[in-house]
Amino acid sequence: MTTKTIKETVLLQMFAATLVNVKGVTDVLELGQTMVDMGVDRILPKGFWILDPKTGVEFYSPNYRVFFEYEGEHDYPSVMESWQKHINAADCAKAMRDYELVVETKGEHPYYNKVRYKTKTNKEVSVICTGEMDFDKEGNPIRMIGIHL
Repeated sequence: MTTKTIKETVLLQMFAATLVNVKGVTDVLELGQTMVDMGVDRILPKGFWILDPKTGVEFYSPNYRVFFEYEGEHDYPSVMESWQKHINAADCAKAMRDYELVVETKGEHPYYNKVRYKTKTNKEVSVICTGEMDFDKEGNPIRMIGIHL
């Protein structure tokens, strides 16, 4: 298992702290846009993402899309299938298994993967994908927030 560097840990904590300041926003697309408006994307050159595990809707920040050479919703829709189509198959299987473990362990299992993607122009790029899952009082997943480093 790979461990997070101090920089990665600090970035994720800063990111989580920003979310605490956006109280009452539950829609992931609205939350993501609010965070972009707050300047969060400026500190994350490879971008961030927010997943609603109930609906499969996923917000991708502008830097997230730009890093993979996409322009917006029209060529990289806000659904999990967007990244799943472009990630290396073996890396996708590991990422999905880690996601399942995060849910099963109520966040005790870390979501941290070095993965390979194909960009829009078919270049292979590597990113470290790390995230945190939020759960409601009953232990159900309500939102997963992640960053690419």
